[in-house]
Amino acid sequence: MLIKIPLGSNKSPKAPNFDDIPSPSSVSQPKLITASNPFIDKLTLIVKPHTKGDALAMHKGICSAFDQPEFQTAKTNTMGFQVSKWLNISGFEQDSPRFSYRFSGNEAVRLRLEFNPTHLGASGLTELKSWVGTMMEGWEYALKNGHLTRVDIAIDVQGVTMSDFLTFPTNLSWMREFGRGSNLETLTFGTGKTNRSIIYDKGNERVAKGHIWNDPPTVRIERRMNKLNGLPISALYDMDDPFPAVTISTRCGPPPGVEQRKWDMFMDSCQVRGVQGALMLLEAGTARPKYKKQLAANPPGWWSLSSNWSGWAAYLDGSELLLP
Repeated sequence: MLIKIPLGSNKSPKAPNFDDIPSPSSVSQPKLITASNPFIDKLTLIVKPHTKGDALAMHKGICSAFDQPEFQTAKTNTMGFQVSKWLNISGFEQDSPRFSYRFSGNEAVRLRLEFNPTHLGASGLTELKSWVGTMMEGWEYALKNGHLTRVDIAIDVQGVTMSDFLTFPTNLSWMREFGRGSNLETLTFGTGKTNRSIIYDKGNERVAKGHIWNDPPTVRIERRMNKLNGLPISALYDMDDPFPAVTISTRCGPPPGVEQRKWDMFMDSCQVRGVQGALMLLEAGTARPKYKKQLAANPPGWWSLSSNWSGWAAYLDGSELLLP
């Protein structure tokens, strides 16, 4: 029996094509997502004189400061105040602190101060404190006698877009959506008369205001609180976590007992109507709480209420806002 042994090929072996080997940069990398510590995006502080002598001294100090070239008259006055001025701090022209003043005769009644301590940073805040110190007995007087009428506290999540997660108010409430083209950019839960939640694309918001945005996609989750019941500014450390008012969820699977087909239809409804709109179509007594519970039980890895709020005290310490 003959056995045929194949002869070797005369062709030279094919050289490997290194162009076909993906470079490290072309290999798909997991998306890097980071959530910031909570920070103050804006606050409104009201300072009232403690005594008649303080009222006289404050009026003199405020009038003297407002006469300086660093203060520019605002185009419109804040309601309930006779004078409104912007403080021009070098390098912070886009986020200038605003002073609004009410007086009676030669006595101060109240001074209202709106500013963003995060944008000002250490140098801008030092200059602001210095100016306030010329109007009253130092920044310490404002800390002792001032109370807050509004605080906006935010968390920035870098590496996500508005379409990467689901969100709705923990207690279903009035909601407004805003979109540009086919992209959802802003969600608002609540009204201007209540504490509100606002979730929006930070890059698009900055570009709309004429700024350049070269950072990765970033979503800001913000609580705007104006129902503070005269909260002293010194009590910021003791604030309760405001973010449980917002539920953040992934596009998870169905809860036990719910068919995948029905859950898929619910997910599609969320895409079209928003989560709250989709939930409101469900039967209130059984299906709606079950679906809500399933969404709340599946937050994305970057959204942890306990760990997110744990950075609040560290932010306040670093901001030096509450230091005299």
